[in-house]
Amino acid sequence: AYAHPDAPPGTEHWATHALACWFALTAAAAWWSARRRCYDAHARWMCRHLASGLWVGAMRLALAGAVAPALTMLQVQLSAEDKVRLFNGLGVLSAVVFVYGTEALLLWGWPAGGPPSGAAANKKAQ
Repeated sequence: AYAHPDAPPGTEHWATHALACWFALTAAAAWWSARRRCYDAHARWMCRHLASGLWVGAMRLALAGAVAPALTMLQVQLSAEDKVRLFNGLGVLSAVVFVYGTEALLLWGWPAGGPPSGAAANKKAQ
């Protein structure tokens, strides 16, 4: 990870480790919920796990698909420090949108009841 020029030493390192721990925790919680056959909890933990990993791809797509072409089209020249700030800023924005956005959706009841389980799932499969 790139260090933000204005960030206190070690700050970005802590944030990167925190996101990595959250990614691992959500995977473990999803696995544990599935093992206990708590499929509603499993679905919620899987949503969290996917969001905690997909933010990276979304940030890279935004950077390569929108920001970089716009800067090129406008002929904007960025210094190395500004490129690092842009990269880190998009990373923070993407992580906040995905991780906290997923938590907000889960608090508002999405996915509604999770996937069908038990007899209801067997009935729908037939």
